[in-house]
Amino acid sequence: MALNLTNEEIKLFIERITGNKDFLYIIQPYSIASVIISGGLSHAVQARKNKIAAVLIVGDVIKNLGLTWKNIADIKYFPSDMMSMIDKYFIETQEWEGENYIYGNFHQEIKKTDENSDSDKSEPPSDDDTAKVKNDVEKVDDKDSDANNMFLEKLTLIDQFKQKVFDLPLDTEFVYPSFEKISDDNAAALNEKYILDKDRTIIFCPYFDFMPITNIIFWNDVVKSLKGKGYRFYTYVQSRRQITLEGTLPLKVDFAELKYISDKIKCFVGIRNGTFDFLAMTDAKIFCVDAFPSWNQDLNIVYPNCHARTFYDTTGIIRAIRNFLADSNTGAKFTLHHEKINDADIFYTQKSILNALTDAVQKD
Repeated sequence: MALNLTNEEIKLFIERITGNKDFLYIIQPYSIASVIISGGLSHAVQARKNKIAAVLIVGDVIKNLGLTWKNIADIKYFPSDMMSMIDKYFIETQEWEGENYIYGNFHQEIKKTDENSDSDKSEPPSDDDTAKVKNDVEKVDDKDSDANNMFLEKLTLIDQFKQKVFDLPLDTEFVYPSFEKISDDNAAALNEKYILDKDRTIIFCPYFDFMPITNIIFWNDVVKSLKGKGYRFYTYVQSRRQITLEGTLPLKVDFAELKYISDKIKCFVGIRNGTFDFLAMTDAKIFCVDAFPSWNQDLNIVYPNCHARTFYDTTGIIRAIRNFLADSNTGAKFTLHHEKINDADIFYTQKSILNALTDAVQKD
């Protein structure tokens, strides 16, 4: 039965789980990337709050993440429905920070939206809206341009957390975690169960963390395009709702096992997701698809030492621009560009992305 607690009951629960006043508790209701970034900045938040150690409070959907940080004394896991209620509590009360705890997501954005707009925040933008990116933004073109409603985020994902979530200077160091190591017996079992070949094994990650697949046809086509090339294909699945792609076998491993596998295969291929944040801190080779203009979460920019390439899909933004031009009865030449990303990795059709992606995998 789903939990249905009042805000007062949630407040008492938060006070109980954050009872040690010597510790800073970072309450992070979201998934892998947010937890990794919160952990990597926790040392600085801990110092700002004058605490001796930090504790991460996260959802059990990522239990056994297999990551540790020197200053993190513990990681506490709670059921997803409880974390959702805690998240709802913070959003409704806007009490983002206590003496020894802090809400670990974009509360400044929530406040800004609530103060500046009377619209229903639960409604997603329609296809008729000119494409935008939330948060602190800058205009792409000058104020007289038809494109003046299209915005690009100025800060990288980690810098957004520094400035908007934890109130830290932008030069704050992001600390990489240590990885849990598996036993020799566990490693032997993985090598027996899966074909881990540096030249032939490709693992697909077509899901956004634990959410259902978004475009199964596209990813099945990617597999088909690579068929007959001598590769061995797996689909990384984390829950029962996730199915394997056609022509692939399931790969179901925990995070420590995924770290072991990361540098023993040819590459990982998929949509931009939290698992890639985890893998970006390993020696894995990653090819991922993301929506333009999300340059601020480009793996190479967020984690400069990673081995990744992002293929940007402009479908959503082109649809919005097309609708805008049709409604205004005007014509315009429009070229997508961003100084932080490679223009050669911006694509205008699913077919062009598919061709570039499969070509890059084979040439790697």
